[in-house]
Amino acid sequence: MACTGGCRASKFCLGGVFAATSYCSERLRGQTRQAVDCQDMARRPVTIHLTGFGPFGGIEHNPTSIVCGILRELVARGEAPHGVAPELLEEFAAADIRLEGLNALEVSASACRGEVQSILERLVGRHSGSDASAELCAVIHLGVSSMCKEVKLECRGFNVADFRIPDVQGWHPSGEPVVPEAAPQLFTALRLPEILGELHDRGVRSAISTDAGRYVCNYIFYSSLHAARPAGIPVLFVHVPSFEAMEQAVQVTAVLCILLAVARQLRGDNGGLSPAAVVTSKPLG
Repeated sequence: MACTGGCRASKFCLGGVFAATSYCSERLRGQTRQAVDCQDMARRPVTIHLTGFGPFGGIEHNPTSIVCGILRELVARGEAPHGVAPELLEEFAAADIRLEGLNALEVSASACRGEVQSILERLVGRHSGSDASAELCAVIHLGVSSMCKEVKLECRGFNVADFRIPDVQGWHPSGEPVVPEAAPQLFTALRLPEILGELHDRGVRSAISTDAGRYVCNYIFYSSLHAARPAGIPVLFVHVPSFEAMEQAVQVTAVLCILLAVARQLRGDNGGLSPAAVVTSKPLG
């Protein structure tokens, strides 16, 4: 069956399950309630909306659209990507992570605005609420940088559209705001050092970046950060190199690692994601 944009990888439960025990003292009862909350969090479904980009400039075959296509085949048909470690694929297959999107966006500001609105409309209703039926959601955008030699986890987006070349619709802004009268920069709420550590453990060259540029990649990153803040949905942008600089299998490995690491943070492993952190414009890693 063809993927319709929302596929569930089979079986997965990231994060431990904490057993709650009855205690007599009020203090220990509080600890028990906290343990039960962690158990409920670990059981909640995780939805991650992942996007790539299509061709632009001199890039005819965008690596991010190819990676998204490979992941689409993985979750829809179980087709194992060539060169990816079997144990990583087994971990992801057990992950119970619902992947949505997996599409290549047009490299234009107008397409980004429409996509961000559509993504948030789909996620917010399912993400709202604190009961066990509410989904834990995140948005991850992938983009290619011909200057990159490693995977870059972008920590912030800038409220500036200053395109070095026109987008594919011909728009060529110079210093215009992405969102009028909004904060000059917004930071991801995800703990990037933990994601970086997992990438390094898998042998993926990677780093945390403080500058996503001012082109369409930054445009969609800032747009998503701004739109997702009221709902408390974390957003990440990841720059990848060309396939000449980093082969396809390594890039697929990197994205799978990132998906698993983000799911762990959403479910509360190793401290989880602080709800207060989602709505701040301060750096969080």
